[in-house]
Amino acid sequence: MLRLTVSGRLVDGEIEVGQVLTLDTAPVRNGPCLPGARLDLIDEAGRIVATAPVSWDGDGAISAVIPDPPRGSTLRIVRDEEEVWIREPAGAPPRVEGLRGTVDGVCVRLTWQEEVYVDRPLRLLRWSADEGETWQLLDAAVEAEEATIPAALLPRPALVQVVVADGFDTAVSEWLRR
Repeated sequence: MLRLTVSGRLVDGEIEVGQVLTLDTAPVRNGPCLPGARLDLIDEAGRIVATAPVSWDGDGAISAVIPDPPRGSTLRIVRDEEEVWIREPAGAPPRVEGLRGTVDGVCVRLTWQEEVYVDRPLRLLRWSADEGETWQLLDAAVEAEEATIPAALLPRPALVQVVVADGFDTAVSEWLRR
């Protein structure tokens, strides 16, 4: 199921959003609700089309998940009826294509092309050992258009994908078989 997930930290009582990702994932276990805090997805007419509580783990990590999110134009977090964070989409969603891989001894080098319209997109590598039924995180600190990973991190056979998120929309590459 497609899920819009906002994650971050609660620092000195203030919400700091780290990542926003919309991706087909399994259900997420959330902790208790952060009192008075919610995530709203708002459409172009200014109507709230989906909302979710903001959860926290007691150690500072926060998250909010909207399953099967409708198309919206603004995300915001409200706490005690005060808007504390807002994000609007970039001019166009990101694109990622042309994933290629080469094996050089003990490393796998991946390259791809992307179009992203924000300064700091989130780039992830993920792998699947069951033909794409489930995916596992491989690397979350990926630079633009290339990555080198130890081959030992991937079982054989495995599918590998690149995920690029701009904080609102997410693009997933075609898969590459290793």
